[in-house]
Amino acid sequence: YSLADQSGLRDIMVNAGLTFRDLHFRFIWDNHQLQCRDGTGPVEPQAVQMRFASLSLDLMYEGKLPHDLVLVPRLSYSWQTPWQITDKTSAQYYDKTAERVMGGLSLLYNGRRVQTLAGVEGYLDHGHVNDPTLVGFQTLLRDKINLYVSNVAGYAQITWPNIIATATAGARVEWNSLFGASFVPRIALTRAFRRVHAKLLYSQAFRAPSLEH
Repeated sequence: YSLADQSGLRDIMVNAGLTFRDLHFRFIWDNHQLQCRDGTGPVEPQAVQMRFASLSLDLMYEGKLPHDLVLVPRLSYSWQTPWQITDKTSAQYYDKTAERVMGGLSLLYNGRRVQTLAGVEGYLDHGHVNDPTLVGFQTLLRDKINLYVSNVAGYAQITWPNIIATATAGARVEWNSLFGASFVPRIALTRAFRRVHAKLLYSQAFRAPSLEH
């Protein structure tokens, strides 16, 4: 089918920030809508309305302490309805909501010889099936209408610039209510020689899967 004048794209986005001394606040609202006819394989017989809506609130404070220390507490909230198609006659029907509340506390030391960072953070995810009618792409979340997943992590990193190379060593310990514990180390050596930048890196990685996995 022809894509000319078929998208019906409508987008509303509000991005506002407020800073008072060391306190920072951010508000983001995005409502992205389009007419969609190309599915994951076969083309839909007619266009359907697809919507991506999201709300994000973020509050952070940079508390400057003696001895070059900076304490940063942070609290955020996000709400999303991605890939939303509420037409149950569509093979792409999908209607779910995801929320996340996250809090963290980090401590940064900016010394002359070394820089260190340490902190903890945690979040609670909530997935909700807005309509349990299982047609199209609509599925339950691990056989549930509501799914809650929590995640707690602690991390630390130290950076030491010297005449040979800049050395960085760090680690992150994480526990997820669905996928258990993980330990992720990272060690790096970097050096810049005028136009040449060399890096020796050893690291591992872990990312907790989303609510759909």
